[in-house]
Amino acid sequence: MIKFTPRLRTIVKAVLAVGVFAAANANAGMVFTVDPTSNGLVSVNGTPVAPTPAAQFDADKIVGNSTVRLLTQAGPGFNYTGTGYIQYSGFALASSNINDSYLGVDLITPFGTVQGYNLYATFTQTFSCASALSVGVECSVTSINLNLFADAIADGAALFTEATLAADPTVTGVGTQVLLASGNFAYGVAGLNTLGGAYQNVNTNIALTAAGSAFFVKPDPFYTLTFNSFNNNTGGLATDGTAFAITDESGATTFSNAITEVPEPASLALFGLALAGVATARSRKNKK
Repeated sequence: MIKFTPRLRTIVKAVLAVGVFAAANANAGMVFTVDPTSNGLVSVNGTPVAPTPAAQFDADKIVGNSTVRLLTQAGPGFNYTGTGYIQYSGFALASSNINDSYLGVDLITPFGTVQGYNLYATFTQTFSCASALSVGVECSVTSINLNLFADAIADGAALFTEATLAADPTVTGVGTQVLLASGNFAYGVAGLNTLGGAYQNVNTNIALTAAGSAFFVKPDPFYTLTFNSFNNNTGGLATDGTAFAITDESGATTFSNAITEVPEPASLALFGLALAGVATARSRKNKK
């Protein structure tokens, strides 16, 4: 590994400062600290830089886009499965974009080519509805299985293919995919609105791997819950009555240890989300 010098960091920050991303207008979550140079995720001329404390930054949300395919399950009742991914595009703190996170970075500097990483989550989910899924029908999330990955761009960027009515969305890893965290429990509600939007309010647990603890360095121990607010635009939902393809949704992920009563508009949520749900909730969990 090579040393990530202050001069190089300054040059990269100056270049990144001209780029912007669209941050979601969800309520801010708890502050966390990220080390983007962990796990060999940032490279200069193809060589990973050593973990660099000066490169760490604070954030309270991660923003991105998602796609999911929903299928009707056979058998009694109105049950559905969802398969999808979230592709993250940036971090924010107090509604201000963080431009030096090295997320998605692939640029040329006087020192050579600086490459960062991609960040994404894959998920499967089940839910049950009061009647056949349609506008105005509310559904309950019954299970979720999600994984959060980081992907160093230097050894090849992962390939993303969005959902269609005929096929689930896919992420094809290129090079090493670093598993940062997993979750396997969710509580939430979901449905379709009259403008062709799909929404979901749900909370899920999260457990970091060793690599995840190196990436999310503070707090230690890390938060135990993740909330999200995602929504697809009108026209981003297709259905043939059995399958549903959602392809145009964006929003933010936040973290916490406690579920507090913070209302989030239904228009700011995701149907089929993995790292899910800024929701109206009324239970409280103690910090592990």
